[in-house]
Amino acid sequence: MDEKDRQILRQNRTYLVNNLHDIHNICEDLYSCDILTESMRSEIMAEKTVIKQSRRLLDILPKRGKQAFQCFLKTLVDNGQKELANRLDPSLVATLLSNDNTNTPTLIQQESIKQPPANEDSKGSSLITILAGEIQSVAGATGKETGFQAVHGPKGVQPEDVRGQKGICRQESGSQPLSIKGLVENLDIAFGSKDFSITPLDDTSLRNLSHSQKHYSMPHKTHRGRVLIINYTDFNNKLPKRPHQCNMSDSSRLIQMFDDLKFKVLSNKTDLDLKQTREVLEKEAKQDHSKFDCFILAILSHGIGSSIYTADGNLISIQEIAEIFNDTGAPSLKGKPKIFIIQAAEQTGMNRHDSVASDLVDLNDRLADLRIGCPVNANVTDTKQDVLDQPSSPDMLVVLGTAGYSSSHGSYFIQVLAHYICKLVYECHLEEIIKKVNSLDVEDKEKELCVYRSSLTKDFYFFTST
Repeated sequence: MDEKDRQILRQNRTYLVNNLHDIHNICEDLYSCDILTESMRSEIMAEKTVIKQSRRLLDILPKRGKQAFQCFLKTLVDNGQKELANRLDPSLVATLLSNDNTNTPTLIQQESIKQPPANEDSKGSSLITILAGEIQSVAGATGKETGFQAVHGPKGVQPEDVRGQKGICRQESGSQPLSIKGLVENLDIAFGSKDFSITPLDDTSLRNLSHSQKHYSMPHKTHRGRVLIINYTDFNNKLPKRPHQCNMSDSSRLIQMFDDLKFKVLSNKTDLDLKQTREVLEKEAKQDHSKFDCFILAILSHGIGSSIYTADGNLISIQEIAEIFNDTGAPSLKGKPKIFIIQAAEQTGMNRHDSVASDLVDLNDRLADLRIGCPVNANVTDTKQDVLDQPSSPDMLVVLGTAGYSSSHGSYFIQVLAHYICKLVYECHLEEIIKKVNSLDVEDKEKELCVYRSSLTKDFYFFTST
């Protein structure tokens, strides 16, 4: 590999390690074009976490010849990670895409598309393919077409986006990027709408679900996890109130979704002061969770940095919340996934809901100091993958959303995340869903709807076969 390309990988290593996904498919493609050997592919996939797999892949790539970098970029594009490829070398990505569009051969080995028999009715032979959050139909394809990655759900199940007229996932390929506000307001938020419906599966279909080998077991059919939702709306005139309709839309959306997912949704807690917040969290941590597969906490509020405002205008840090639910504070949750979904807009002024970009600035910095799954005295300069190698409170995922909201539809982050969970619940684990949310084709391409930190030791699927 050329030194220039090596340097690009070195400079972007931490970002790549934290954002690469679908490592299995990436390795398969790199193996098919002779960049990886069979033993290298096996060595990468033997690593226990996606982060470690990503790091091992990036260790190997620079040693695999001049074409390794170009093939890696092409593989990223083919597997729905075009934004990562553009971050590394946008001009080379443009060249690769141009070659694809003109059918010009490239240095990268292409896979042919298998066609159905000539006498076969092609009406039902389309695959649903997902790329950067968009669902598109590739008629007649039974495998992978260059530029798209087929996502196969359980037999007989098709995401309802394809049949509906609305939905973020319905955005047409090649269309102009929409504003985040436009994307959300394209959703049908009515109770029971197709944009937020979850197709139920029978026991046979559930047993046939195909997931990564290492995932958290979710065997319970009902009440598979406890969900606590805390909603802050009124801050005693110390901060602007959160719009009533936004609060109702977000909380009702989460309640409906988790109820459909067969979780035990606890009574909605509203406008707790700091003392009450701590009491509620500590009480929940001490509950007996032995009969449940996981725990989910959702908080809707304002925030600053990595802290959240309570109703009395005081702050509680996300770090403190995470520590309440660590293995010591919540012993019955030891070894089980603990998911924290937080919509806590940075609030420095009034009426900022139409300005999404300002709320997304430095979003990553808001969780930069969050220490989950690591020793308390860990150096703050440690990269995420180094920190998570030595977990003391593993099995946590914290995802923090931004401030933007629609007065009629609710906060952008909560509505988009709920939409994607409903549509991809059988096919993708939670980190994949979050990354698809952040890969939406929006006007502010350098911005993201959320940021997350994870010490999960396995993949978290809402439904598993075991």
